[in-house]
Amino acid sequence: MSKIKILLILEATAGGTRRYITQVLTHLDLNKFEPVLFCAVKRDPAFLDDIELIRKRGIKVVVFAMKREISPLSDMWLILKMAKAIKRENPDIVHTHSSKAGIIGRTAARLAGVAKIAHTPHVFPFEMDVGKFKRQFYLFLEGIAAKWTTLLIAVSDAEKATALEHGLFNDGNSAVNANGIDPELWPAADAGERQKQRGLAGIPNDVFVVGMVGRFMPQKGHRILIEAAGKLLKKNKDIRFVLVGDGELKNEIRALTVSNKTEKNFHFLAQTDKIASCYAMFDCLVLPSLWEGCPFTSMEAMAMGIPVIASSVGGTCEIIEDRVSGLLIPPADAGALAEAIEKLCEDRRLRESLGEKGRQRILEKFLLSDKIRNLEDIYQRLAVG
Repeated sequence: MSKIKILLILEATAGGTRRYITQVLTHLDLNKFEPVLFCAVKRDPAFLDDIELIRKRGIKVVVFAMKREISPLSDMWLILKMAKAIKRENPDIVHTHSSKAGIIGRTAARLAGVAKIAHTPHVFPFEMDVGKFKRQFYLFLEGIAAKWTTLLIAVSDAEKATALEHGLFNDGNSAVNANGIDPELWPAADAGERQKQRGLAGIPNDVFVVGMVGRFMPQKGHRILIEAAGKLLKKNKDIRFVLVGDGELKNEIRALTVSNKTEKNFHFLAQTDKIASCYAMFDCLVLPSLWEGCPFTSMEAMAMGIPVIASSVGGTCEIIEDRVSGLLIPPADAGALAEAIEKLCEDRRLRESLGEKGRQRILEKFLLSDKIRNLEDIYQRLAVG
């Protein structure tokens, strides 16, 4: 039986979408599939390291100069250029990812005459914090592209529900395949590792540490954490906050801690590939996002037995069972976040219970090996359907 040729297209080569693509292309069964990647590298130069890993498997990678912002002339030229490249590749399936590549890639695939086109939004653009005009414009574009899409492959039930609610897809042309992780990469940290990592970061071993991992951007809700910290530190000075990541808002968030006089309780660490070492020093992880697809960060912390407090948005609600394997709070609610942190700070048994059940939840529902097999099944059904 001949291999199924899958062409994946991605512009948003940062954060969760970067992780998703890299995981798929480093784990897909090459005896059954012939994957090709069309991508941009402007968003995160570190993606070049991932490309090397992908190419070492013998997978073809073609880099395109895709712009994040809408640029009509540039986008039209890119669509025509990409359509020619797609024709040359002659794939069985084109699978686009995220908003910009989703519109560009599906349009190009349509022009190239590809019969099977799949799309994964990783959060629809009209769900993000944009103005009314942009929201309607993005919904309009998604509606057009949906007509050319054979199958929606959502990363959560919530993402699929959003698509159905807006009439973009139906049960017959949509599927769900959540993100997954390899738990062997996220082992539970022991007391010795915790003390070591805190020492390296200049954090006392006897304080309560709240961690947050993610790019400094409006989506992630760093301002909400700063506000919650201000409330907490009026009652308890023995709490430290460790913020890991880079991004356009990092200096602004750091300045906020100075303006509300909490800077001594905050530690800012640069983005690193050794995230497990950062998790090891946390007593809990917070994810106060305003929107999410299916966040890897919560899965990683849970796999390490670290209790997670997260906004009840997107696929997060499917990863965490509230008050069983983590705590869910309303989005943009600093008061609720402060209360949840205080609850974990004061109740060791609750922390241990949520951490244990969180790890069990990941092992049962979010294994990378299971998600790869499910995606392979989806591809095979799509190819012959």
